[in-house]
Amino acid sequence: MRDARCELRDARCEMRAARCEMRAASCELRDVRCELRAASCELRDVRCELRAARCEMRDARCEM
Repeated sequence: MRDARCELRDARCEMRAARCEMRAASCELRDVRCELRAASCELRDVRCELRAARCEMRDARCEM
């Protein structure tokens, strides 16, 4: 009977550890998504700056 209780306790501990690992993996995935979103925003900003620079160059040519 005692062995069965120990096995049950061990199984619960393993399940708890597995849940912790899943939670950690979920947090890492969330961090990666946030980094991707930030990189996407930076890329959008660079594109906007390039577009603005092209417009300024076009305006400068028109003034010549």
